[in-house]
Amino acid sequence: MQFSLSKAKIKQGLFLLPLFSIVYPVISQAELRQFEMTVEELELEIAPGFKSKVWAYNGQVPGPLIHVKEGDDVEVTMINNTTTNHTIHWHGVYQTNSWQSDGVPGVSQLGTEPGESHVYRFKADKPGSLWYHCHVNVPEHVGLRGMWGGLLSLSLKIRYRLKKK
Repeated sequence: MQFSLSKAKIKQGLFLLPLFSIVYPVISQAELRQFEMTVEELELEIAPGFKSKVWAYNGQVPGPLIHVKEGDDVEVTMINNTTTNHTIHWHGVYQTNSWQSDGVPGVSQLGTEPGESHVYRFKADKPGSLWYHCHVNVPEHVGLRGMWGGLLSLSLKIRYRLKKK
């Protein structure tokens, strides 16, 4: 089989080079993003005059917004300052080659014991508005005690458009 390089093929290739040079630096900017999350049992005023016991990430309900970029390596150290087991399940994260960080007790890990910590490591490989929550006794932890928070993973496509402006 003979390979021939026509003017049209050269033009197509030359057209792609500037695009590659613009997109490549965006892709290569993935970072290691590290976070520390404590879990405490607190009594918070949920509405005026109404207090409730909650399990809070970093002292707040909902937990802090974790903001990363698609492709970032994410490392979250959870420190359990309560008297019961907890985990963090990263709802919507693909967990490609990181299933051990999925936060499902009895499947990917044991619950993190009181006074102990656990490190979650994963690649932010799915862009979008995601969330995290405790996967121990979900109806109580999430439904009654407010143990959840947001995970925002900014898309490479959006980053490219923002960089271009």
